Amino acid sequence: MKLKKKDVAKLFAVAAAIGAGAAATAVAVNRRNKRKAAEELKRLPKGRNIYFLGNSLSALFGAAYLIKDFGFRGDSIHIYGKYAVDGCGSDESGFVCTDMAFIASENSQCLFDVLKDVPSHELEDISVKTEIENYNNAYPLSSAGRLFGIEGGDVSRNDKKQLAQLLRTLPDPSVTLGDIFGADFFDSDFYAMWQSLFLLERDSSAAEFAKQLGEMLFAADNVETCEGVYDTSFNRYECIYLPLYEYLKGCGVEFCEDIEVTDIDFDEENENVTSFHIVDRETRKTFFLNGGDMCIMTPCTVYEAMTEGSFDAPAPAYGGERFPLWRKLYEKRGGIGRPDELSEEPVILFTATFKNDLLTSRLFDVTMNSPGTLLTLTDSKWRMSVSVPMDKYFSAQKDGTYILTGRILNCGTEGSCVKKAAMHASGAEVLYELVCLLGLEDEWDEIREGVVNVIPVLLPYGGAAVSAGNQKALSPMHAAGNLACIGEFAQCGKAKGDMEYYAASAKEAVYGMFGKTADRGKQKKPVFAGFRIGKRV
Repeated sequence: MKLKKKDVAKLFAVAAAIGAGAAATAVAVNRRNKRKAAEELKRLPKGRNIYFLGNSLSALFGAAYLIKDFGFRGDSIHIYGKYAVDGCGSDESGFVCTDMAFIASENSQCLFDVLKDVPSHELEDISVKTEIENYNNAYPLSSAGRLFGIEGGDVSRNDKKQLAQLLRTLPDPSVTLGDIFGADFFDSDFYAMWQSLFLLERDSSAAEFAKQLGEMLFAADNVETCEGVYDTSFNRYECIYLPLYEYLKGCGVEFCEDIEVTDIDFDEENENVTSFHIVDRETRKTFFLNGGDMCIMTPCTVYEAMTEGSFDAPAPAYGGERFPLWRKLYEKRGGIGRPDELSEEPVILFTATFKNDLLTSRLFDVTMNSPGTLLTLTDSKWRMSVSVPMDKYFSAQKDGTYILTGRILNCGTEGSCVKKAAMHASGAEVLYELVCLLGLEDEWDEIREGVVNVIPVLLPYGGAAVSAGNQKALSPMHAAGNLACIGEFAQCGKAKGDMEYYAASAKEAVYGMFGKTADRGKQKKPVFAGFRIGKRV
């Protein structure tokens, strides 16, 4: 019998009651932690402020680490961003989901180190970390197979040797997967699974792929069923970003939203930031830093230059300037990456909203796949992958509304059924391509009747952070004396592609600014026992 979310919530409450006996110990630990935080706070220069330039998820994790590990008061932390926190759609207009990063059930130490202190947005007296763990214990992901369509080949003996060599010695970041592997490797089921999970292409960095393999190899036997991946009860925005945002606001962190940071000034030695300029609702302002103040900047995100299409129209090309602040800093002093050399690696995400479950149920009938898991359609020239959430994926979603999400990696390629490039396809054409790939084109009219909306979102830099050609363009983590960079486009020792990178890059930047080494926790070491080809449905 499948448990409903309200039943799971009751189970959580029972578990919390059982654990009440440990409350006295927890109180004592909290008192010790508060005393330790107070001691740290006394050692901080009076009036020191930390300015996050960009309200990215990494910025929120950075603010949490400042409070948690360095005893900063919330009112000394300021987060500036161009876009205010917003919702995700409605049953009437359709929902939009831009989730890309997954959560590994293992090796997510930095992520859960923060989320264990953040209260859940949906459930009382429970942390986000516990909510995620309990949800996945109640609804564990287990797919019949992650691939559907044309059967790919095996990984050759030579390519297996190359994979083993990658795990032993990281190549130069500029070396591509195509430089190492033969054409047959990219037609294999093994590559198809990893490509859809990590947004890989032939020109992706082999070093980044090696790090991804190393951190996920504990789940190599489970990648084919998604058992090594955690899901969330709702979308990542509502389950992680929003609770973290509310937690930080409750701590007194200042969120300066709908504000654009336009420039940064340095001292005469061009070493330390002295001021930064913003546009606040058409009013220009300048903030001057005091001694001991620091800036932490997000130079770029995968959502840079993102545009949204509709059921009848493709996502348009972005007409504005790309990462203008990053470019200005590069022109002023260098040593902060090479934004002028950053090339696009587009990804399209799409969200389909339905008023009946005809297509979602037929998808399960045809593929024998399970809810919540990522299914890659190997017949697709667009390299399309789709997923149907386990349950409601948005808190505003009503009963009787159904969601399907998907991603397209080969955006410039003509479709298998729709004879145009994916980036020129409307939401309706994206859905029709999916229907044809599932062999359901005879049911198109009936499926179309149940559609509320299909919204494609174009991310020009969706896969750019792992591109080999872009590795030298990325910003170093410590760009100047009192300036650090965080996020997907700042170099960090972790593998890109999962939620852990957002937290790990923030932790390394914050710790580095205070002359400390960030401990990522005990990493689970990969054990190489060969590579499985991939389970099909």
